[in-house]
Amino acid sequence: MGSVNLDAVTQELYGLPPGEFVATRNARAKQARADGERELAADIQGLAKPTTAAWLVNQLSRRHADDLEPLLDLGRDLRTASANLDGEAMRKLGRQRNELVSELLDHARQIGSANSYKLSDDTADEMRRTLEASLSDSEIADDVAAGRLTRAVEYAGFGENVVLGGPTGIVGKPTSRRPKDRPAKSTRSPAPRGKSEPEPARPADLTARRRQRAEREVEEASQRLETARAASDEAAEATRQTASEVAHTESEVQRLRDEVRAAEKAAKTARQTDRAAQQQLTKAERELTGLERVHERAAAKLAELDE
Repeated sequence: MGSVNLDAVTQELYGLPPGEFVATRNARAKQARADGERELAADIQGLAKPTTAAWLVNQLSRRHADDLEPLLDLGRDLRTASANLDGEAMRKLGRQRNELVSELLDHARQIGSANSYKLSDDTADEMRRTLEASLSDSEIADDVAAGRLTRAVEYAGFGENVVLGGPTGIVGKPTSRRPKDRPAKSTRSPAPRGKSEPEPARPADLTARRRQRAEREVEEASQRLETARAASDEAAEATRQTASEVAHTESEVQRLRDEVRAAEKAAKTARQTDRAAQQQLTKAERELTGLERVHERAAAKLAELDE
């Protein structure tokens, strides 16, 4: 290997099986010291060995980039749907998310099996939360795509992300170049001497990254607020229109109720009149029957006289 380059070494180390990480990192740091690059050697020595979950996610970005890319694209669509408060789109995309994450976890199991790693339930859960975090946070999505995670991460909503299992989750990406094509000086502290694995130091630009994330989320929240306000205005206008319709409908209902009451009163009166008429008819029929009998008797007597 020729001149040591931090970016190249980082890319190399996070693509290696975990069992080869420490030895290769120490060899690259040793070479940098031999080249007189003490700061670079300290930067390399400070690179943290990834957890199993982080290593597997890194391998997905290297070996299954074509399968990972649809998930990252889906994340952009989900963030847009969330900003627009599009519930139907979010439900549809949510189903796609579950399918894509499950497919990637199957790939991870195959990678682990090929490297004598059995994917435990805890590791699978950390991977799932990391992949789902990439859907909610564009910065996490970029880090997952870069394949340089050291710890699993979990999206915690507004402001910050939770790092699972350690104080840092991402190997920083260089933003400027130094002589000999070296990335800008890492902010990690040199690893302590000894056989124990060094804990990665907290990046000096963490505050700036938090601020950028917060500013981005404030902007997204502002977009959501604007969308919500527009929806509220539309709902208020619809409410005003429906209130007038309700008032008209209630007035019509009252009018119909009044008519029904008047009709019921008229029906009651008609029933009373009908009963009175029925009684009068019954009385008249009795009188008629009595008169008919009187007439028959009189006719009979008249017939006797005529004989």
